[in-house]
This record gives sequence, structure tokens and C-alpha cells, in this order.
Amino acid sequence: MNIKTKIVTALTLAVLVVPGISLAQTMSVAQLQAEIHSLTAQLQSLEAQLAAQGGSTTTAWCYTFNTNLRIGMSGQAVTELQTALQKDGETVTVNGSFDDQTVAAVTSFQEKHQSSILAPYSLSNGTGYAGKATRAELNSLFGCGTTNQTLTPTPTPISTNNSSVSLTVNGQRGSVPATSGSQITLAWTSSEVTNCTANSNGSWTGSVNTSGTSLVTLPSVVSETGMQYSLTCTTLSGGSVQGSVQVNVQPSGTTASSNGFTISPSVTTGFTQGGNNTISWNGGACPVGMPNSCVSLILENAQGSCSSPSVGTPCNVGFVPAPVNSPASGSFNWNAQTICASTASYSSTWANCTAVSPGLYRIFAQDYNGNLVSTGEIWINAATTATIPNAPSITITSPTVGQAWAAGTTQQITWTERSVNTGEYQIYLKDLSADGDSALTELAPSIPNGTNYFNWAIPSNISAGQYEMEVTSPETSVNTVSQPFSIIGAIVVPTSTPSSSAETIEEGRDAERFSDLITIKSAIALYAADTAQPSYACANTKTIYASASITPPAGWKAGANMGNTANNGTGWLPINFESISSGAPILRLPVDPVNNPSQHLVYLFACNPVARTYQLDAVMESQKFSRGGMNDIESADGGSDPNVYEIGSDMTLIPNNFWGQ
Repeated sequence: MNIKTKIVTALTLAVLVVPGISLAQTMSVAQLQAEIHSLTAQLQSLEAQLAAQGGSTTTAWCYTFNTNLRIGMSGQAVTELQTALQKDGETVTVNGSFDDQTVAAVTSFQEKHQSSILAPYSLSNGTGYAGKATRAELNSLFGCGTTNQTLTPTPTPISTNNSSVSLTVNGQRGSVPATSGSQITLAWTSSEVTNCTANSNGSWTGSVNTSGTSLVTLPSVVSETGMQYSLTCTTLSGGSVQGSVQVNVQPSGTTASSNGFTISPSVTTGFTQGGNNTISWNGGACPVGMPNSCVSLILENAQGSCSSPSVGTPCNVGFVPAPVNSPASGSFNWNAQTICASTASYSSTWANCTAVSPGLYRIFAQDYNGNLVSTGEIWINAATTATIPNAPSITITSPTVGQAWAAGTTQQITWTERSVNTGEYQIYLKDLSADGDSALTELAPSIPNGTNYFNWAIPSNISAGQYEMEVTSPETSVNTVSQPFSIIGAIVVPTSTPSSSAETIEEGRDAERFSDLITIKSAIALYAADTAQPSYACANTKTIYASASITPPAGWKAGANMGNTANNGTGWLPINFESISSGAPILRLPVDPVNNPSQHLVYLFACNPVARTYQLDAVMESQKFSRGGMNDIESADGGSDPNVYEIGSDMTLIPNNFWGQ
């Protein structure tokens, strides 16, 4: 009889026959407990014999990672990644979504296995991106077919590195505004801790569970500018971790500048450690009666997964120690050497201050209402002059802003790089009309370093619309995003040559018209995104602006500066593109290739100054692109006039048959 049979037999006999007690008898609680203890001991002994004979009670888990994984992805591969990270001792929830917690776990895993993942690339800090080197290490530990798989579950190690506490007010971290006398919700979670104690300068104090929520009523009479709440928990190794939040109590409302909230420097700048590096801001919101308790400055990492402007974990570094009673508008000369961890923005002193490491950062100004504005990228370096170092960078050279690519064609994506000397490139397409994971499509997962182009065969069934291209170098945590460009419907190639050379010329001019209007539309979109209150400077909805001097029909007024190509609002298009913070996307305003009003071959523009909507029109002259033609774009543009190519945010502003009125 083998060991497994012995276990089954022992358990069966134990149920049917209990020594000294017949089945008709009733056992006391004490007897039952004694028998259970005895049977448990027998079972453990038999299991030990089974293990000694080479048996197993669990099945080995394995997974081979063949795909690079990054933040924002989801699916089975992410689920398996999270499972592997857990088995290696990292704290991460297995939910199939590559979220911030997964980024932190991957970063910790990379730094734990630094010699095989980071050292070959001369990196000291993890990137949070599961690329080639990370996959190789994962496969060496957990890949199917490897010889080092553990047949029994590995207990999760106890590590103070994984102990954490998160405390929020109304779902927000950091410095949170609230009204006096209102209720706030304190919520907290923790990991690898035991006893937790609440502390505040109010009523929330004493022992609490390691996770939970609590409703707290703020005082109706505020004798200080804020309420501080903190949670301190004991780690499994006997240490402690703490989470804290600040509630900025508004007595009876706030005041703010009508000019909007701004901060400078707004462009990429170099800061010198030990020098006077000026940060200035304007228009922050203040509590009523407290004009000098308005703004705090937050330093955020701007590299790797933090390359897009964002505030909070894992990008937050700390507070720039500007005066704690900063006004709505002001400036601060920072030495770029010290950062403070205190979240009490309006306390009397800063606390837990540490040195700042050289690198790439952004500075956010946060006002009393929680509004945020960001500087441009700031290079903090230890040199004696504030220079921007020769840091790794990528610049996309194709597609360009406003460029239109047709579905079904092959287009070349190109870029230049600086100091990106290792790893591989990846290319992603972002659909600006979509949200979340569906917006991002991987076009090329692995392009060798030094190959700065990719020939993309655009699917013929891709949706027409506005897109952005992203090129990234995961191993060096460098990425860049192109300006918006357009994808148009597939162009049907005729089986015969054009009917005449005149038709060929007209088709070329129509292609230029299409490209011009797409360029203007993209420039307007960039202007609207860059400006808090975009103004199209229209007199009213009955004013028409044109690329040549026209006589408008009855009921319409001609706009100023018709035919002028200036891009600063004094041209035929009444928009100041030079006011865009990143620079004007077009150097001069396009005009129709013919630009002859008598043939109706001019560009028209109308807008609604209240609703901030607009419409652009152009008339096609070739048979191919006109109504009913092989590549008809006039009746297929979604506008109301089938005889005109229309584009914009409100294609009812210019009426049908405008020229025939």
C-alpha cells in the first residue's frame, strides 16, 4: 500500500471507527477535540512520509514571457506578470491591468535583480517597463521548461520595503480643499503592517483598523488655516510607516485672479544646484481674508513613466521649500538642492527635507482650491552653469503637424535621436478620438537601435480622423509624441490615366487644398488646447473671412485683412497662432492655390465667438475630388453642403450655396 492510499484509509477509518467509542454513543466536545488533534498529527506524519518518497502536493506554476509589457496594457500576459512578481515577493494586486502599482512592483523587481537587468545598460534605477532584459530574468525564474521551478508554494517574505500606508481625503491625496463645517471622508489602506494609530489636530485620534473609512466633520469656526491627519502603523519587522494628508479649510469661499493660474519657466530650462533659479506664478486661488496662504510648489519626476505631466505617486518627489505663506502671485529663488517631504503646505515650517538628485523634473504650482499648473521640463544639474545636458532624446520628423496620410498606403515614420545608444525602439499610434487602452495601438514592438525609420502599411479599414505617433526607447526610458496628424479614407486608384493634363493639374491643386485645411484645423486644435479661453476674434456669426478679397452676399460682412497671410491674428484668419506656448505651428496662413473669388476658389472661414466654434470651406475643381467623383470629398465630409469641402467644429456656420445667395 503506497503513502497516498494510507492517508485515504486512515481518514476513512477515523470517520467510521473511533477507539473506545461505539457509533451509537455521543462524544463529548473534549473527546472530539482530542480525536481531531490525534488525527491531525497522524495526517501530518503521513504527509511527511509522502514528501520523503518524492511525492508532491502542489503543481509547479510557470509562464514564458514573450511580449514587452508597459503601463496601460491589460490581458493575460499582464496577469501572469503580476503573478510572477507576487511569487518573487513583490506587493502587487493580480488584476490583469498594468497600473501604477504594477509599475512600482516591476521597478522593485528590476532593482532586486539589478546585475542581470539594469547593469548591462548602465542603469541603476528600475524603469517600470518589462522589456527584453526584464523578460529574460522572469523567464529564467518562472519560464516553462526551466529547471529551477519550485514544486511547493514559496511563502511571501516579510520585508519592510513592502510596508506601506495610503491615506486620502474624499479620494484625494496631498493637500485637499474643503469647506468649514462640511463632512470629509478619510479612507486608508495598508500593506504588511499590524497596529495603526490615527493622529490629527482635530477629533480623529486613537487606534484604528489597518484599513477602513471614517466620516469627520470639519469645525465650523476655523482658528487655523488647515487640518492635518496622519496614520502611523507598525511594520511586521517592528518599524513604522506613516501616511498623511492636509485639509485646507475654506472659511466662506475663495478668491482668484481673473487672469488664470500660470507658472514659469514654461519652456525647457536648466537649473543650477546652488544658484538662484527663479520660479514665478500668477493668479492662484486664496482663502477669503488670507491673501498670503495660497500657493505651494511641488517637484515631480519627468522621466520614464512620468514623462507626461502628472502629480502623485510614483512621480512625486516633494515640495519646493518656498515660503509656506506664499501669495496668489509671487516668485521664489530656489537653490535646486533641497526638497521637503512635508505635505503640510500651510504649516509654519517645512519638515523631512532631503537633497535633490540631478535629473529631469517639472514643478507644479498648486493653489488653495487644488488647481495645478506646470512648468516646462527642468534639468537640474550639478554644473556651475544652468545648462541643459546632452540628455537622451527622440524627435519625430514624420508625420508632421497637419500632415494627411491615406488609408491603404505605406508611409514612412522617421525620427532623430540624441544619446539613445542602447536598447530598441517601439512605435505606437494614438487615436485622439478614443479613450483609455483602446486609444493606443502598437505598430512596431522591436526596431533595432540605429534604425530611425519604420515603413507603416496603413490598414485600408482604419478609421479616418486625428492621430498622434509615439516613438519610445524603453531601455533608456525616453519617449516622444508627434504633433497631431490626419488619416483620411483610402484613395481609389483609377484603372486608366486622367482624361487630360488639365484634370491632372486640378487634382494636384485639390490635394493641396485638402492638406491646407487639415493643417489649419490641426493648428486651431493646438491653439484651443494651449489657451484657457481660446478667442477666434470673430465679430459675429455673419462675418466671413477669406483668403482673397471677396464681396460677400447680402446679410454678410467681409472680415478684415483678406488675403493677408500673417499668422499672428492680423492675417485673413483672425487667430493669433504665435500666442501658442510651444510656438506657432504654421509660419504663414495658407491660401487657395488659385485664390480667385470669381471662380469661388478661395478659402472661407466663419466662427461663433460665444460658442467658440468654427467652419472652414474650400471648393474642389477636379472631377476626381468633386461631388460624384471617384474620390469625392465634398459630399463625404459630414457637412451640410454637398458641393463644398467643409471642415471644423460647427459645419452649419457657412450656409449651403453661399456663393449663390
